[in-house]
Amino acid sequence: MGLRIVQVGDIHCDIAKLRALKSALRGIQLDLLAVHGDVECDGEILEVLKEISPKIAFVPGNMDDVGVSKLFSREGFNIDSRVIEFGDYAMFGIGGLSFYSSYSRVKEMMPSYRGKKILLLTHHPPLSEKTDLALGRIHAGLPELRELDEEFRVYLHMHGHIHESPGWEFIGETLVVNPGALKHGRYAYIYLEERKVELLRIDGDGK
Repeated sequence: MGLRIVQVGDIHCDIAKLRALKSALRGIQLDLLAVHGDVECDGEILEVLKEISPKIAFVPGNMDDVGVSKLFSREGFNIDSRVIEFGDYAMFGIGGLSFYSSYSRVKEMMPSYRGKKILLLTHHPPLSEKTDLALGRIHAGLPELRELDEEFRVYLHMHGHIHESPGWEFIGETLVVNPGALKHGRYAYIYLEERKVELLRIDGDGK
C-alpha cells in the first residue's frame, strides 16, 4: 500500500474541530500529517496534532506569529525554508510569515533534488484555475509558486489560505490540493503514489 497524507490547515485555533478530526481518522492509515498553517494557537493544538500523527510537516501561515513557528521548529516539524526526504520524495516548505525569503531559499535548493519527486507544502496558493479563487471569484494565487511548479515539475503541491475554494486540480504535471479550512471541518486525504485526492468534511462531533 502506498503512502497516505492527511492535509489540514487554516485551523484558526478551533480545538474542537481538531479533536473531531482525530476521531474521524481513528483506524485510518496515515503516514504524514501535512499542516499548511494558520493554526493560531500553540501548546494545546500541537499536542492534539501529535496525537493524530507523530510524523508532521508544518509551515506557518500569515496569521501565525513567530512564537507558533518556533514551537513547531523545536519539535522538528517546521519545514519552512527547508527540505525533508523520504523514499523517492523531497518535500519543501514555504510558509506565509516571510514568504519571499522562504521562496528564495527553496528556489535555490530545488535544483539539487531534480532526481526526486518534489512535493511542495505552502500556505499561499500558486496561481491556478480553481483552488486559488477568493471572494468575488478573484484569483489570489502567486505566480512565483506556479513558476516553481512548472520549472521543477512538482509532483504534489499542497496549500491552503483560500477558504472559499477547496478542491484539487492538475496544473501541467503538478497535482495541486487545497483542502479548505479545518475551521469549517474540511481536510484532504491524499493517496501519494496514485495521485488521488479525497476532499472530506467533519462536523463538530467528528462525523
